[in-house]
Amino acid sequence: PTRRSSDLDGFLSVWSANYLCVHKFSAHNDHPISALLKVPTSASKQIWTCSPNDSTLNVWDAHTMQLVRTQHFDFLPIHLTYNQPHVLMGTEEGMVFLLNPDTTDVLRRWKAHEMSITGIVYFSDINCVWTSSLDSKIRCWDMGSEEETLKEPQREINAHTKAITSLISVGSSFAVSGDMNGDVSLWCSRAEVYP
Repeated sequence: PTRRSSDLDGFLSVWSANYLCVHKFSAHNDHPISALLKVPTSASKQIWTCSPNDSTLNVWDAHTMQLVRTQHFDFLPIHLTYNQPHVLMGTEEGMVFLLNPDTTDVLRRWKAHEMSITGIVYFSDINCVWTSSLDSKIRCWDMGSEEETLKEPQREINAHTKAITSLISVGSSFAVSGDMNGDVSLWCSRAEVYP
């Protein structure tokens, strides 16, 4: 098994199980990589990287580390999350994109926040996407909606008093959020906070 890491210098490294660097290359022409994600597609396993400095999403073959495709955006991509069967990407401008993992085509987009996206979690049991932002809010978005562009969140959670720096899933029904105060909250997918 191998592991991958990315750097602020734009380099992507592949590590062996013994923590030896077996491959290192410039993935974004010396621009910092803001997100790194392993995505299984119908054809192969891929590594996705994005950089806000060049506004690109690069897709790499996970075995050969050859560039498969580059997608340019008018926004600054900073966050990637794989939620089978789609990839969700957040931007510095508060946009969220739902992407097809086989083609990187944009299936849906919406303005989720006024500030940078810091986390995206998908709850399949309720078909809902949660987004967090530096605006200290968590918003819940109904993915069952037929609209291509979501306009209003299903719910907004204002439990944090400082900018939220991370939001991750824990299993299929829980999420953890953390903020600039150092406060951490554990959430149920039904938007209930656990002490």
